[in-house]
Amino acid sequence: MKHFTKIAMLVAVASFLALGAIAEEKAKKVKPTCPVSGKACSKEFAVDYKGGQTFFCCPNCPKAFEKDTAKFAAKANHQLVLTKQAKQAKCPLTGRKATKISPLKL
Repeated sequence: MKHFTKIAMLVAVASFLALGAIAEEKAKKVKPTCPVSGKACSKEFAVDYKGGQTFFCCPNCPKAFEKDTAKFAAKANHQLVLTKQAKQAKCPLTGRKATKISPLKL
């Protein structure tokens, strides 16, 4: 019975590590998109937003974004994270200063 438990634990850990590697690989392939249209964005069409730049697909999308920023804020924030322009300063749940957490070591 102890051997079965050890084998089950090893299989579970291996599966967890494999899923983590797959998720990390998919995250690397994610490209930022225009927050207005959802199409591929270009650095040619950009607007300053929250200390960074938000990129759009065409010259019309920045106009729509500036007209109703609140409507596209979540997608623009997501783009700032994907382009590594956003830095987390506070915990989203408590509002306290964010601390760096070391990754889980197995």
